[in-house]
Amino acid sequence: MTSIRLHQQRLVVLSGLFLTCYSFTVHVVYPLQTRILSEQWIPVYLLFLPHAVRVLGAWLYGWTSVLYLLPGAVAMALIWSPVGPLRPEAVAMYAATLLSAPLSFELIHCWRGTAQDPGQRRMDWRMTVMAGLLAGAFNALALLVTVGYAQPLGDRISAMVTVLLGNLLGMVASLFILLLGFRLVERHYLRRRRGSGGF
Repeated sequence: MTSIRLHQQRLVVLSGLFLTCYSFTVHVVYPLQTRILSEQWIPVYLLFLPHAVRVLGAWLYGWTSVLYLLPGAVAMALIWSPVGPLRPEAVAMYAATLLSAPLSFELIHCWRGTAQDPGQRRMDWRMTVMAGLLAGAFNALALLVTVGYAQPLGDRISAMVTVLLGNLLGMVASLFILLLGFRLVERHYLRRRRGSGGF
């Protein structure tokens, strides 16, 4: 497979997953959330599933994941952006959220004194969750600096806490779903192998 085709496939998969998770979050999670919590000055999600796509993309492909996610992020901004996708502050916010995950992995590797190895076969779950938490903090800060600076302090703090919590819960939920899916596929594959006398 040529490298161009490989990059195209990764772009389609990551951007497609990002848009799918975002669509589910907007149309399913958020309406349920608003029945429990009051709406804020900007839609923030208590379970933000796309964050896991950004984090796993950064784990797999490092800084290149930004390019793979860019079409999905642009489409998301044009379709669902609550702050006007072409405003400079909105562009800055979306750029910051794309860069937050690979930057988090980079900082953790520097802190640990290890070399970054995108796509390594064995996932370090603690580091991945730590990177997701750090990236969530960067996302919350980006929201505050770019579009939330004019809001009352209490509203800004509430939105930042919700963004951080939503990013972390969304990542944990997505990782659990992915692990469950991998286990089901593995069991199905093993049953087929046993049924065909593969062992």
